[in-house]
Amino acid sequence: MTIFPLLELPDLWVLILNLILWPIFHLGISKITLHMNDRHFQHDQGMYRLKAYEQDGTFFTQRLRIRSWKKWIPDGATIFNEGFKKKSLSSTQRHYIETFILETRRAEFTHVLQIFPCLVFFIFNVWWVALIMVLYALAFNLPLIWLQRYNRLRFTRLLNHL
Repeated sequence: MTIFPLLELPDLWVLILNLILWPIFHLGISKITLHMNDRHFQHDQGMYRLKAYEQDGTFFTQRLRIRSWKKWIPDGATIFNEGFKKKSLSSTQRHYIETFILETRRAEFTHVLQIFPCLVFFIFNVWWVALIMVLYALAFNLPLIWLQRYNRLRFTRLLNHL
């Protein structure tokens, strides 16, 4: 007797759910966080605080080699054609840099939230398929979280120089 799936569904329904739920989760969470009040993302506190191993940036540049792959990451702000575009720096004005930093926190929060729906897939998938969904959630979101933290570190340094 197996624990998973918790709910037995026909294979076709399982396939359909596996294909349509991720885009719904990603887009829904993105849309919700896009419209959250900026006050939630004002400061580097809690999960946004840079860790000691991140401070000098070598974790991102040498361990993760972020400079070699960040150019391949699309800007999520283009999905809804709203929000703050972070693909490139369009100004060095203080207010713009502060907004950029705030938006890295919003994006980080979005991608942290996008990991949690992977637990839903344990309801109707066999354990090993649900585990693949967990791996997908991590593989999709962790690089995006790291990119936001890397950019926040860079732009905080830039802001301190202004």
